[in-house]
Amino acid sequence: MIIKNQYILKDKILQSIPRILALLDKNPFSSSFGSFDRKYWHYKIIDFPCGMQQELVLPLAYVWKTDFEGNKYYQLPRVRNYLEGIFSYHEICCHKDGSVDDYFPHERAYGATGYALAALTEAALLTGICPEKANKSFEKSGEFLAQYRESGKLSNHLAIAACALINLFKLTGNQIWKVQSDKLVDELAQNQHEEGWFRE
Repeated sequence: MIIKNQYILKDKILQSIPRILALLDKNPFSSSFGSFDRKYWHYKIIDFPCGMQQELVLPLAYVWKTDFEGNKYYQLPRVRNYLEGIFSYHEICCHKDGSVDDYFPHERAYGATGYALAALTEAALLTGICPEKANKSFEKSGEFLAQYRESGKLSNHLAIAACALINLFKLTGNQIWKVQSDKLVDELAQNQHEEGWFRE
């Protein structure tokens, strides 16, 4: 059953790649090369990029790295170039404090920053092709996640931020990211009700 479900998941990921690529700015001469926010770079109906969209890097990284039946994207040089562009675009997409926007300009959304950084760092770990410059912008986002807190208690945001920070530790070897990830996990545990659910 587990093996069957793995094949189903691979098929679903593979089916999603054409749509994901359609959202991506694939022009290496574009200032938004690597952006998944088609509303921003193509239709121009918003004048700021949605950083949350960058989490689409993960399925693209998976098909580039993983060889399985029907996967025409495996080790494709063009896809590798896209991935490098996506990693590098993170610095452009971020504010100076490392945060990204989601629904509003200058929003500096904690959740969007966490989800984007978790996916980007996971993709970097999976592929091993992340440029050093991108790692520096990832760490800037890590600083934001470690230091900033939202006004409400959104446990899913704390959980994804902890995931992003432990990925940063794996990428950089810097122990501070493990310490900060552990702090977020402890904070998350304090939000858990005795019945098992978390506050959001």
